[in-house]
Amino acid sequence: MVQAAARSRPLTLAIPTPIAPGGRVGVGIVIVVAIALAVLVAATPWIAAIAIAVGLPFAMLSLFQPRAAMLLLAFSIPFSGWTKLPVGRFDVNATDLLVAALLLGWIGRGALHRQFVVRLGPILAAGMLLFMAALLSTLSADDFPSALKELIKWAEMLGVMLFVSSTATEEPDQRFVLYALLAAASVESAVGLFQFVAKRGPDFFAIGPFLRAYGDFGQPNALAGYLSMLFPFALALALLGGRRQPWLWLATALIGSAILATFSRGAWLGVIIGLAIAAVIWDARTRRALAGGVVVIAMVGALAASGALPSDVNDHLAVVFENFVVFDVRNVELTPKNWSLVERMAHWQAGWAMAMDHPLTGVGPANFEDAYSDYYLQDWLEPLGHAHNYYINTLA
Repeated sequence: MVQAAARSRPLTLAIPTPIAPGGRVGVGIVIVVAIALAVLVAATPWIAAIAIAVGLPFAMLSLFQPRAAMLLLAFSIPFSGWTKLPVGRFDVNATDLLVAALLLGWIGRGALHRQFVVRLGPILAAGMLLFMAALLSTLSADDFPSALKELIKWAEMLGVMLFVSSTATEEPDQRFVLYALLAAASVESAVGLFQFVAKRGPDFFAIGPFLRAYGDFGQPNALAGYLSMLFPFALALALLGGRRQPWLWLATALIGSAILATFSRGAWLGVIIGLAIAAVIWDARTRRALAGGVVVIAMVGALAASGALPSDVNDHLAVVFENFVVFDVRNVELTPKNWSLVERMAHWQAGWAMAMDHPLTGVGPANFEDAYSDYYLQDWLEPLGHAHNYYINTLA
């Protein structure tokens, strides 16, 4: 039964004690499972076999040790492409398996202790409302398998959020989660910086003498978005001090440098505005640092205005301010300098048109690309898979 307590207390679900097979039955189950796994490993390609042989022990550990699962999950997110396995129209990767192990282990431990503690909150409630809206939106989806894949992603995210909010209630647990995420982001930042310095990557990521970092995400903007979400935590923890402060400053430097190396103007603007607001409300020390940052930005602007920066970098920066408004792509003269911004705006307008035509249900989760052929503008025929704007994409 569910015991509803005071507002500050969690929901507690009391469940009967499970009956686990033991003796010869338990040994028989273990033998059957071991044989099945051996056959599975033998029947799969060698790369997948190695992944199963190495990953299975860690997955089993994750069932019994939540911290192990959280650590592996943090690293699986940026490197999930390494473990992708096609299953029909779906792709299964290590992140999916680790989420399953994390949640099954949590439920199993609750069953063994005959108590399941759930702590909800406003962010989880908002996430659940979005999930219900996405579920409703599948009614108008042309490509239902794509919509289903998107719903599974949402369910996984909400499951991990619920696990963390319900179990990481003490500061050491919360810090462990953050340290794991920052460690993974630092490793991914090192990968991106190597690509930037060694110029290892596609030619179309080149900007003058530089090559944009893209990490294991395949796109500089995707890498920048991932790192930008974690950079504020690294900086805040480093400023708070403690015995891990040198490592936190190292993580902050790596993540910040990798964001710069992506040449993602949206990420740069987002980080600058976010840090400016945080600096204003933190304390007098950060307000002084903000003043210094404004001076640095002004100096960079002056260098750009004077033409002292490389022309490609200067154009990359200048075009942001030249088109820092919403505009109709049909009335803009297209040039190599404004190409990327006009392309984004074309997808914004297409996404907005989808939302206006389907105000209640949209076109379906992950169906932007399928609906794009009916909404593209002028010569922007190729869909990017999304509206290039979180809010418009969600609305569509």
